[in-house]
Amino acid sequence: MKMALSVGLVLATAATAMAAENADWTQVDKSKTTLLSSSKVIGAAIVNAEGEQVANVNSLVLNKSGEAMYVIAGIGGVAGIGESEAAIPASALTTETKKDGETTYCRMAISMTAEKLSQAPMLKTKHYAELKDQQWLNKNAEYFSVDAAEPISGDAKMTCVSSVIDADVTANGDQSIGHLDAIVFSAGECTAKYAVIGDGGTVGINEKYRAVSFADLKFDETNDGIKVNFDGTQQDFNTAPMVTPTEYPELKLKSVSKKIKQES
Repeated sequence: MKMALSVGLVLATAATAMAAENADWTQVDKSKTTLLSSSKVIGAAIVNAEGEQVANVNSLVLNKSGEAMYVIAGIGGVAGIGESEAAIPASALTTETKKDGETTYCRMAISMTAEKLSQAPMLKTKHYAELKDQQWLNKNAEYFSVDAAEPISGDAKMTCVSSVIDADVTANGDQSIGHLDAIVFSAGECTAKYAVIGDGGTVGINEKYRAVSFADLKFDETNDGIKVNFDGTQQDFNTAPMVTPTEYPELKLKSVSKKIKQES
């Protein structure tokens, strides 16, 4: 009897703790601008309706307009070992945030159990070639009960966020101006809005960060990896507003966002 009571008490305590934890999270209001950097999104938890973690965000796949089409979810495994990956349509997820002082945290939520998610169509190829296969996309969309997207092919480009972070950024195609430190998203629209480029310093020490419009970046695959080009000159980049990681509070100022828009 004592054992049963103890187990019941533990379960009740755990349930209460989870309820309290979930109460801290708020779904992003799409009518307001909520900015989240890629460093907060990648690695974030994906939870079910009960707030239980069912996967992790490994990456985001963007179309050429910067709209998030898919969330690459890591399912199962330990520390990435033995993990499978699914391409969850962005429309099947909601983004939630919580504040701790000046720091914002994020997670994503899906109305699906861990078991159900583990049975979703899985990505098998290194460069996610399935996302160019309409038959696979139809099957994937049906599983997640969303409309099927057009395959990413021809002149259309897809950008896998985790593959471009830390990539070298050039101006006019040849002059290095720094590295891509982060992509900042408008969470409500699930769209990349800004790119943060780090310049100078060593391993982040004394490094300066400037924000430009995401639309001013062009991504190309080369034999040496992803090439990122800034549509402007070194001087244009030098006049871009400086920002502070990882919250980038400057981007919330109308004067800064207006300056970036004017320079785009």
